[in-house]
Amino acid sequence: MLVAARAGIGAHVYPHLLRHAFAGQIARKVDTRTAQRLLGHASLATTDTYLGPQSLDEMAAAVAGVSYGIRTDVLGVASRAITARKATAGIEPA
Repeated sequence: MLVAARAGIGAHVYPHLLRHAFAGQIARKVDTRTAQRLLGHASLATTDTYLGPQSLDEMAAAVAGVSYGIRTDVLGVASRAITARKATAGIEPA
């Protein structure tokens, strides 16, 4: 009996399909460069074809909390600007 059938999977399962499934799973856990190394690709473009496009929810989660210096409320309305701090020269005593 086939493993897929025993697992209750009706679709035809083959090794390359499993590789794509693996790529999709790791893409949600690690960055693209790490996925490239795990998949053994020389080119990042090859990895991108395995990963496919990100969903809107994935893109929103990736930038959640990024403010670009402006604080916003839940609706995205600016509440007050964050004051910038003066950059140090790197030689000041702590």
